[in-house]
Formats: sequence, structure tokens, C-alpha cells
Amino acid sequence: MSTSTDWPWCVPCRSYHHPSNPDCKARPRDETPTKPVEVDIYRSIPLVVLGTLDLWLRRGLHPGDGMLAVLENDLRAAVARWDDDFVSLRVLCRYLWNRCPANAYGSPEAVEGWRMLPNDVRDKLTNDSAHAVYFARRSAA
Repeated sequence: MSTSTDWPWCVPCRSYHHPSNPDCKARPRDETPTKPVEVDIYRSIPLVVLGTLDLWLRRGLHPGDGMLAVLENDLRAAVARWDDDFVSLRVLCRYLWNRCPANAYGSPEAVEGWRMLPNDVRDKLTNDSAHAVYFARRSAA
């Protein structure tokens, strides 16, 4: 004999009952658990932009006027000089915040300080960031 806890919990009804209960307030639902899907929110950033950013982070090479304006936190210049769509600009700002070394961007002084670092120091800081893992995965695909 089954008990009420053998049945799934129905949120709209706030009770345990069989899914085919005619008094149920919810539509029948699939009871198989779903695997969470990893959404790649950075997919809209073109790979060439990520490659330019990688060269900036690892070697301190000039990234271009649009990217330099983004790194220096100059919104007016970034919008005026940005070649790609503005969705990728917004996502790039999020990418910098979440995946890149914090001392590599944010102000003209920070950008100049990053450029003046020796290559081996920049390389170590970049390899320790989430950017290195993401860029390797994206460029390998």
C-alpha cells in the first residue's frame, strides 16, 4: 500500500498526490530531472576580440583604440570607437569584470601600469585568471 509521500509534491496544490489526480491545479509535468544547461554568456564576443584581449593581457601589446578605451573605462571613447555591435561591448565589460586580472584595466593609470609590467609577471597573472581557461576552451573549439 502506498503512502502520500510516495507521490510527488504538487506546488500549486501544496500537497502530495498522484499526477493524474483530476483535482490537481497544475498541468501534468515530466518528472525526470533535468540537467542544468551551462549558458555561455560570453559567446557574443568575437574570438578575434578575445584574441586581442589575450595579447594585451599576456604581452602588453596595444589592443586597438576601441579596446583601449574599454580597458581605460572611457565609455564615450569606447562607444565612438567600437567596431562590433554594442551587445558584445556590454558583454565584454562583464567579461573583464568576471574573468580578467583586476589590475589590467579600469583607468588609464592601471592600463599603463599593466603595460609596464614584465612579460613573465603579466603571463603569471593572466594564467591565474579565469580568462586563460575560457580563452583556451573557446579557441580550441
